[in-house]
Amino acid sequence: MNKGLTITAVIVLYNKYCGHSSTCFSMSQIKATNVNVIIYDNSTSDYNNKEFCLKHGWAYLGGKGNKGLSVAYNQCIDYVKAKKNTDIIILLDDDTSVDAKYFDVLLKEVKMYQADVYVPIMISNGNIISPFVLTKKHTTKRFKTKEDVSVSDKIGAINSCMAIRVSVFDNYKYDENIFLDGIDHKFLLDIKTNGKKIRVINYACKHSLSAMEKVSKESALFRFDIFMKDYRYIFKNKKRYYRYLVGKRMFKLSFQYKTLAFLKMYLSKCKSC
Repeated sequence: MNKGLTITAVIVLYNKYCGHSSTCFSMSQIKATNVNVIIYDNSTSDYNNKEFCLKHGWAYLGGKGNKGLSVAYNQCIDYVKAKKNTDIIILLDDDTSVDAKYFDVLLKEVKMYQADVYVPIMISNGNIISPFVLTKKHTTKRFKTKEDVSVSDKIGAINSCMAIRVSVFDNYKYDENIFLDGIDHKFLLDIKTNGKKIRVINYACKHSLSAMEKVSKESALFRFDIFMKDYRYIFKNKKRYYRYLVGKRMFKLSFQYKTLAFLKMYLSKCKSC
């Protein structure tokens, strides 16, 4: 692995033991002195992740319940900036496989191209799920093939495997009023407004199919409620964007689960919007 720049990988866990995370397993197999690991534990129970981190020489933060993704990111960024030993932060969820080649490709790209954010191609079930075309309404359009992927002022990407120069956070913090949904979209839209550059690197990460699986109706309703709350805040001054995006999600879930429960939630929560 190329030396010089130092990387810190931030892995956010939710109700999972590190040893059962494909991301943690991948990182445990990478032996590099210039790659540090921080685990932020958003679990609502003790999964012995602190002991796992101690054994592997990783930093452990969180462990006080689910504080939300924005809080997790901000606390990890503050930790990294206080240590003053990191050039690039990589955001990882707990079910993405990466290997040493990813870091080699990333470091090569960082040295060759002066961008602020570097994103790989993310593939799940044979489909490109990131990057994508992103609008100000937070709607997205997927690229069909790797050859179709192009960078423009409408480029978007998911959080996992996103590499960010620490300097980006000299004047940016994740909005902690947003618990989970829309964080990645808002971040990229915000920094592009501030003139920051995004580059797609020549590496494909595999996103676990488990993250794309159909969950129970109760879990889907719980997640839809979070989605509605987050986007009500994000689009507090653009209510038509909110109604369109949340309504679109509601119809999709209603069809998928064949129930009116999502419509009822949408109508009850959207009386004043």
